[in-house]
Amino acid sequence: MASVRRSGCSAPLVVIAALFGIGCGNDGPREGDAHLLRARGRHLLDIVAAPSPNPDTNFSLVLSGRVSESGKHVLLVDMRPPYLRVYRRSGELRSAFLRRGRGPAESRGVMGVAVAGDSLILVADIDGRVRTFDLDGHLRQNLPEFPFGVISATTACPGEWLLYGARFSADGRSAQWLHRLPIGAGPESLAGVFAEPVSSTEPRTAMANGLVATRSGVALWHHLGPAPALVTWHCGAASASFGAIDDGATPPPPPRKIPGGIVTATTPGSHLRGGLAGAAGALFKSEFVNATAKVPEYSEVAAVAARRNTPVRLPGWIVLLDSRPGVGVLMQVYRGEEQRIILLSERDFLALAGGEGGRP
Repeated sequence: MASVRRSGCSAPLVVIAALFGIGCGNDGPREGDAHLLRARGRHLLDIVAAPSPNPDTNFSLVLSGRVSESGKHVLLVDMRPPYLRVYRRSGELRSAFLRRGRGPAESRGVMGVAVAGDSLILVADIDGRVRTFDLDGHLRQNLPEFPFGVISATTACPGEWLLYGARFSADGRSAQWLHRLPIGAGPESLAGVFAEPVSSTEPRTAMANGLVATRSGVALWHHLGPAPALVTWHCGAASASFGAIDDGATPPPPPRKIPGGIVTATTPGSHLRGGLAGAAGALFKSEFVNATAKVPEYSEVAAVAARRNTPVRLPGWIVLLDSRPGVGVLMQVYRGEEQRIILLSERDFLALAGGEGGRP
């Protein structure tokens, strides 16, 4: 288990904020059961991700993560190579792979990952490549070029991947965002299940941590035009359904261009969207709350059906990364200079988040 401390990550968080979207949130959150974040004896998995002399455990910034269907393995995507690390439930590192490069087992950066059972990993690169590997990093399939960039992926139904990314129509007026792909098949077998009209004036946020498996399919936290939406799809259905998430969010302000980069300004009290996870049939979201224009002060975790659950205020920076029905909730926690990856039981997560919410 990696245990050395890491340097601060305020600069990467500015990038994450720009990707996740910014908006105003609910007022008056109550305090959560924060001792569960520190109760390591109750965590199913607890990893400190930090710089290390060992390249296999040398973390820069964990961008996303997945837990396998059985809960026996956790996959972590880092900002720097090796981009993908697979941990056993015991906390033992099983494999670290995808060094920087363009070779068959190399990458220039990972956008999203998914794991099928406890045997197969789908990896979507930032340059558009999609491949599958076993849990030890051996290449199994190099898929032909995809017609869209895969932002996130998961598995929820037997024998298929669920992929999130915009596949635009020939006239550019609509886009398919959620796609089914049989495991082992190529992009010619893609089937879209969620589409929307496209307007160049509509802001849209793509979240790598916003797609999770539910008991009967998947749930997606997606920006539909100016408002965030919850997209739900059930296994075997021809199409998905969606509805607005009542979190009071507003679109982020236009980015301000400066020499050498882009800055997205925030204001005190603004919320930076984090991730989505499920527990005991309910869906929960995490958000950062800014104390100043740049510094997150605390986090809020709330049921997606906000009318059923008051947001819970938790110390540190909480990002829900993934969940599996009946297994637990994987989260990323920043405390000071540490970046911790925690796998909680559903029972402990519900206690942390303050109770049950609406069913997906």
